[in-house]
Amino acid sequence: MKTDGSKLKTSAKYWWVALNGSAVAWSPVPMASEAVDCFPTPQVLFGYLTREDQAAAQEFLLRAPIAAAQRYCAGGTGAGFPSHWTEEIWPTDPMPPEDTMCWQSKSAGMLSLAELVVDGGAR
Repeated sequence: MKTDGSKLKTSAKYWWVALNGSAVAWSPVPMASEAVDCFPTPQVLFGYLTREDQAAAQEFLLRAPIAAAQRYCAGGTGAGFPSHWTEEIWPTDPMPPEDTMCWQSKSAGMLSLAELVVDGGAR
């Protein structure tokens, strides 16, 4: 996964949500920005400080109307929106979504396979 790198803020560990088209996947463990990697490469990764914020964001992105989800991803806030991410990564080489996503830490190796949730339901 190639990234611009200029947007990375800290080496703190975050709980990640990956968006790729209508697919939404979450990291099973917190990882630092410079260490997180996943396949297929998503369009964007949002990092949250807590598992609870990560879960709320994923739930919102899966259930919200498309216009509301797009506003949230563009940085919108407001009533009914979950907490905003603390870190974001916009890969330069996104790939088409697949049925599973492999998360890994560049320093620790493969962590898990996570089922992607696509269009509101598991595929």
